[in-house]
Amino acid sequence: MTNTLNSEHETKLRALVAAGMFDNVEHALASAIEQLVADEDGDLSWAKPLVDEAVAQLDRGERVSHEEVWADVKSMIDGNMIDGKA
Repeated sequence: MTNTLNSEHETKLRALVAAGMFDNVEHALASAIEQLVADEDGDLSWAKPLVDEAVAQLDRGERVSHEEVWADVKSMIDGNMIDGKA
């Protein structure tokens, strides 16, 4: 099957390849399709490493109180954070 990407999508895929995330555009596109299918199937296996890391952080005592989280959220809402920087 042959498909044509629009220039915006091709540019994004080429940027991922240039960043070393994929060997070529075909691999980048295949990964995107696999992720789309996994999302539609309700496959959350991609989340396991993230959850495992969060659990490890908690085990190491790396916690943030809910007060701190809500203060950060409020700060973002109030416009005090730009581009992820306070």
